[in-house]
Amino acid sequence: MAIFADNRTLFNQQVDAYKFGYRDTDDGCAGVTQYIFSPTGQAFESQRDQAHVQGGIAHLVEAALCAWNQNVDLVSYANDRLVAGVEYHARYNSGNDDVPWTSDIYNPCNINILGDRTRISPQDRGFVSPIYFMCAKLFAQAGKNHPETVAVIRNSDYLPEFTNRAHPGNGQFAFVTRTPSSRTVNIRKRNANGFALDGGRGGARGQNVYLWTFSESNVNQQWEEIDRGDGFFSYQKRGTNFSLDAGNGGANGQNLYLWTTDPNNFNQQFRKISKGGGNYQLQKRNALGFSIDGNRGGSIGQNVYIWTSGNNNQNQQWMEVFLCAWCARQGALTLGCKSSVAR
Repeated sequence: MAIFADNRTLFNQQVDAYKFGYRDTDDGCAGVTQYIFSPTGQAFESQRDQAHVQGGIAHLVEAALCAWNQNVDLVSYANDRLVAGVEYHARYNSGNDDVPWTSDIYNPCNINILGDRTRISPQDRGFVSPIYFMCAKLFAQAGKNHPETVAVIRNSDYLPEFTNRAHPGNGQFAFVTRTPSSRTVNIRKRNANGFALDGGRGGARGQNVYLWTFSESNVNQQWEEIDRGDGFFSYQKRGTNFSLDAGNGGANGQNLYLWTTDPNNFNQQFRKISKGGGNYQLQKRNALGFSIDGNRGGSIGQNVYIWTSGNNNQNQQWMEVFLCAWCARQGALTLGCKSSVAR
């Protein structure tokens, strides 16, 4: 409401409450380090049940998301305490029993502590709150690692729009900024522009990606460039459900291959850095120190991998030539599409 009313004084009061709790009352649970009292992520209601604690953390996430959109970073506050709370409960509710526990429960709320203080509550375990898509969106924007959260939203049983008794199901609808847009492109190597990225025939997990003589009608060299937001893009092989994937982490020589398309898999997302003349460097989202590299020169079957990003390394620079929808179906190359042709 402070943002809606454009009331900076009230907004600053709520930022203060997120950090320290409300100071004019004994009921101080609003503070992130009061509710998520342990750096491990254990929270005030972790021993009560999993529905209440996930709902409580969700409201902290909502506040942090509102602040983030106003260029105020509450995600990093207290050494990423919010991330720790989400990850802790995501891990436990995914079936892992190895989350740390302390019986020394901090009580900022001036109320009776409910539940068994000696253990995390198994009540409602596994019935995950719909908050995790929202969390993943925020943490990705803030550049925070959140593997347990990602594991939750990748589970086929996860329902981001579902409403439980602890929190409303306002996941994807509220936190996706736009429908991902896409276009079909060929990706040609700058210093060997007779060669393009080629995914081979068909598509399969682990199928190798290499250079091959550029052909405007070769569907193996046609990629659906999908806008994932925040300046990152995925490249899905045309006519398949497989995308360019650079594997976990980053290391020199780490192979580039095809893998099942997953909009939440950061191994498949690349930041486009303009290098002039219509050429781009493609930096791996979760390892920005590494970029797609086509090795020296160009030859048929030459392997493609990631390598330490270099500002002037033309082996890492690629020109995208795009095909409009009608032209792609005809196998014809174009540098632009008139609306009459596209229809």
